[in-house]
Amino acid sequence: MEKRLDAKDVLVYLGSDILSQGVKYNVCKIVTHERYRGDDEVHFYFYDIGLLLLSRNIRFGPTVRKVEIAPNSYFRNAKYSFTLAGFGAVTNVYPVSPSMKLKATRMYYVRTKLCNESQSFREVMEVPKHMFCLIGQGWTSDCFGDSGSGIIWKRYLVGVVSTGRDIFCGSDTLPSMYTDVVYFRKWVKAKTIELESIPVKQCPSEQKEIIYESELFTISWKSVEEIDVSLYIEGFPVSL
Repeated sequence: MEKRLDAKDVLVYLGSDILSQGVKYNVCKIVTHERYRGDDEVHFYFYDIGLLLLSRNIRFGPTVRKVEIAPNSYFRNAKYSFTLAGFGAVTNVYPVSPSMKLKATRMYYVRTKLCNESQSFREVMEVPKHMFCLIGQGWTSDCFGDSGSGIIWKRYLVGVVSTGRDIFCGSDTLPSMYTDVVYFRKWVKAKTIELESIPVKQCPSEQKEIIYESELFTISWKSVEEIDVSLYIEGFPVSL
């Protein structure tokens, strides 16, 4: 089981396409899914989702805008393509290092049955219902350091980068696996309300914003009384 992050060791940067630039936010609390076990032999990154409670409100503008979780799972269709953006490595040459500039690529949906039939050193692991598979084209895909990056379909957020099925990035024969954020809508809402109940004195801000655990985007509900069921991602203005 992986070591859990401490909130004081995490910083969030929003509003820039340069790594570790933009407006900096401290994190008050981190919540991971109760069934997440990290990199184990039985549930390899299953339930790979979490929330961050920021110490102050997010300031929105031209480079920090909303993107919302898709209202249904219609995106699970092989005819659709998806946009993925992140700061991960852009080469398989070791030692790998993150990209200093935000990169984006096009990904394509792979049916779960076909994904399960793909051959790899993890071929015994079937794709769970809370994950889905995508594949790139011409050796383009997410890579080391892209974990947590958003998967955008028709200007909605539908997933986040979780794990590959090979030791190399960009394979056009082995699909990678992604957390289905739509599947976790109820969990996100419940945990958001839970985090909103944290006493103000425990965070250095009178009003709190909740964000998804990622370098790129945030999920936010404004308050228990006025819940804004939305996600925020820089560069992707989206409405539900």
